[in-house]
Amino acid sequence: MTDAVARIVDGLRDAGFSITPLKASPLWQVDGRGPMSTGQLIDLASKVRMSGGKLH
Repeated sequence: MTDAVARIVDGLRDAGFSITPLKASPLWQVDGRGPMSTGQLIDLASKVRMSGGKLH
């Protein structure tokens, strides 16, 4: 995992999301949202920042 992706994942976890990498897959499991690609995580993080809070 690159530093940039680690920062995005950490930021989403700080916002209350539970995120785990899926084994043998480039996807991430996001509780309440299902499997997401790294691009989708970036989009979610952007939406969280724009909302100023959680998007659960």
